[in-house]
Amino acid sequence: MSGLCGIGYYGYTLADQYVYQAYENWAFDQQIAGRTDVTFADYLRERTPLAFLAGKETAPATPDARARTPGSVSSPTAAPPIVAAPKVAKVRCSDV
Repeated sequence: MSGLCGIGYYGYTLADQYVYQAYENWAFDQQIAGRTDVTFADYLRERTPLAFLAGKETAPATPDARARTPGSVSSPTAAPPIVAAPKVAKVRCSDV
């Protein structure tokens, strides 16, 4: 009996590691895309057929996060113009 319990616990720990790593990877991808308010229920809704267990979908917290797509990049701010260094007259020792 204790052998079956040990095998069951081993299976549980493997499944726990797999689900935790998959969720953290997904949450990191969401954070890169601009969504910082994700929950495990959001993960269940998007990645598994168990969406009915997670309940209703929540709206994104900011309109900016809704407008972005995972592959989009925001436009960079304008860089300041490059200013050339002032010209310096070269003086030779023989000229002095």
